[in-house]
Amino acid sequence: MSLRTLAAILAVGLFSLSPVLRAADHAVILLYHHVSQETPASTSVTPERFTAHLDYLEDHGFTVMPLQLLLEKALAGGPLPDNAVAITFDDAYRSVFTEAAPRLADRDWPFTVFLASQPLDDQVPGYMSWQQARELLAMGASIGGHSHSHDYLARRRSGESDAQWAQRIDDEIDRNRERIRAELQVDIQAFAYPFGEYNSQLKGALSRRQLLGLAQQSGAVGAVTDPLQIPRFPMASGQDSLQRLRQGVHSRPLPVVQERVDDGVLSITLSGEALAGLACFASSGEALSLHQMGERRYAVDLPPTRGGRNKVNCTAPSSEGAGEFYWYSYLWLGD
Repeated sequence: MSLRTLAAILAVGLFSLSPVLRAADHAVILLYHHVSQETPASTSVTPERFTAHLDYLEDHGFTVMPLQLLLEKALAGGPLPDNAVAITFDDAYRSVFTEAAPRLADRDWPFTVFLASQPLDDQVPGYMSWQQARELLAMGASIGGHSHSHDYLARRRSGESDAQWAQRIDDEIDRNRERIRAELQVDIQAFAYPFGEYNSQLKGALSRRQLLGLAQQSGAVGAVTDPLQIPRFPMASGQDSLQRLRQGVHSRPLPVVQERVDDGVLSITLSGEALAGLACFASSGEALSLHQMGERRYAVDLPPTRGGRNKVNCTAPSSEGAGEFYWYSYLWLGD
C-alpha cells in the first residue's frame, strides 16, 4: 500500500468519524483535454504542469473523489470531505492515456474521461484506442459520454429544421452511449457537452435520458447547481498557473437560484443573504455594471454578444475561508 493510499484512507476515516469538523457542502471539478507540450496550447497543459497541479492538490490536503460520487453528494448538499475535487478529461486524447493516467494511478486517484466515440472507431491520430480506453478502467478511470462525432450539437445547421436538429442531437447521444456500452461494457451516467456548449434542447435531451450534463464554465458544485449545466474549471496553457488552480479549487458555488436574460441584461436571484463584494466580469476581464435590485436580486449589463461562446463570471469573497470566492458563470451562444 502506497503512502498516498494510506493518507487517503486516513482522510476518509477522519471524515467519517468527525463529520462536524470535516463535512462540506460543495466541491470542485477540474477539466483537462490534452496533457502534452506538442498539442494546441488552448486545450493543453504540459505533463510538467499537470504534475505540479497534482502535487498542489496532494500537498494542500485535497480529497480526489470519483466524479459520480462527488456529484451525488454535492448536488444533495453534502456531506463531502472538505476540499473535495474531481479530475476530468474531455475527448479521450492519447496523451490522457500516456501522460495523465499513469500520474494519477501512481497516487491511486480516480478520474473521468468523457469520450467521443467516432474518433476511436476511426482510429483518428492523437486519440486513444478502444483497447487503451479499456486499460484506463483498470487504472481508476470512469467513462462519460461526449457525443459520437463531437459535432456542434447546440447549434442548428444551415437549412436544418427543428425536427432534424432534435433528431441529430438524439442520434449523437444515443450512438455514443451504444458504442461505449459495446466496447467498454459501461453505462454512462454523465455527459460532457461538446465544446462546452448547451441550450434548452440539448439539456432536455439529457434530462429525458436521466443523464447529468457537464459544461466548460468555471464554478463550484453544490445543492444550487443545475444538474444539466454542472460547472468545471478548465485548465489550459495561459490559464493553468498554480494561482489559477488555487483560485479554482478553493471556490464555492454562488447560490444562484434563478437566472433570466432580457434585452442584454442578466438577472440573478440568490438564496440566503446578500453577499458583500459581488462583482461580475466579461471573459476579457472587463468589469461589468452590476445593479442590486433587492436584497437578493441583481442585474448585470451583459457585454455585446460575439459569435460563438460568450461568458460572464460573477464572484464574491467568502467569509468562510481566506482567499476563497463564491463563483458563478453564465454562458450564452452568439450567431
